[in-house]
Amino acid sequence: MIGPNTTHVTLLERVAKADDHAAWTEFCERYGPLIEALYNGSTEQYIETEMTFEDGRKGVIRATVKVADAEVLPASNAMPEAAE
Repeated sequence: MIGPNTTHVTLLERVAKADDHAAWTEFCERYGPLIEALYNGSTEQYIETEMTFEDGRKGVIRATVKVADAEVLPASNAMPEAAE
């Protein structure tokens, strides 16, 4: 049973399960415009998404996000490996 202090599974964790169609639908609705802007050469993209806070309140975020290419640097061997 999920109580008031229980954190729900995040959207990305749900998307990782290939059989969760509802998660993929939500992901595409929420992030589709940004992903499309990355690939169509846009320099900015207006987004609007609903969010739910831990206490149950809901809000809407509206913003115009700037889209830009990032410099790709070579991998460094100096980074420590992640713990398993």
